[in-house]
Amino acid sequence: MISKQIKLKLENYIRKEIARNRIKIMEGTKVPVSFVKYFNEFYGPSGLYPDRGRTSPITKQEIQKALDALLKNRKEYSFMGDSVDREEIRDVMMDMGMLNPNYDENTSKLESYIRKIVKEERQKLREAKIYNSFKDKYGNEYKFDNYLDFAKFWFNSPQKFLKSQFPDNFADLQRYATNSKEARSKYVKENTKQRNIVQEVQSRYFISYYARVGEHGEAGTYPDFNSAYRAAVAKSRNEDFMDGLDYLGVEGSGTNANQFAIIYINDFYVNNRLGSSDFDNKDAANKFRTVAKKVLATGRPVRSTYSN
Repeated sequence: MISKQIKLKLENYIRKEIARNRIKIMEGTKVPVSFVKYFNEFYGPSGLYPDRGRTSPITKQEIQKALDALLKNRKEYSFMGDSVDREEIRDVMMDMGMLNPNYDENTSKLESYIRKIVKEERQKLREAKIYNSFKDKYGNEYKFDNYLDFAKFWFNSPQKFLKSQFPDNFADLQRYATNSKEARSKYVKENTKQRNIVQEVQSRYFISYYARVGEHGEAGTYPDFNSAYRAAVAKSRNEDFMDGLDYLGVEGSGTNANQFAIIYINDFYVNNRLGSSDFDNKDAANKFRTVAKKVLATGRPVRSTYSN
């Protein structure tokens, strides 16, 4: 019999662990090295419930073989690398004669209880969407109640800005925005709302700025490139606005993302701030650097276009 006190401690521990790692939990079909280590901590030669006849660690290949069989027989199954997967794969390996862990009755009860709690947390993770809550590199939290609001924010922001603002979670957010089930069913379909979003994406330009100390981000959104360029040049004449800035420029989004302008830039930004991850490809990065050097040399704003 598991006491209420132990149950409570287990629930708190499991929920805290899942919440702490929720961004890292990704459904997939390949066994990561971390899961192999985790699996051996339970069923390896020195694990909590060691295999009675095993002297060497359980290999990634053995675990992958069991997972492949599990996914083949249960099409709806999702591998997430937690204790539910550990038990499911353990059972498959036992059926295949690959594993014989040392269990007793109390252990089985405890494992069953842990499994119940983790399943509940798994369901919560599946119901939550990545756009419900995510943070930028400064710890600022962004929240969206539905996909369409998230899509308007995401697709109407310059890729360079997004990559810079969300370096740790850009790939996951971009993948969800463009290729998730919601993206395919809610964004791609040609209904009125979606056409409005696409139109917004095709007609937005941003004034972007960066400062080592103080604020950095966007300073205005415009329906066409020329309007944004003129506004950015006007801002560059405002000494209070320019005080402390390392970069001021214009960027586009959507189908117009190939147009850009550098209004002001300094050596610090070029040498310390720019990274390949800020651009879609190497050619775009080289193009920006070439224009940046011209602005540094002349002290004048320069317009340009990325190659398609």
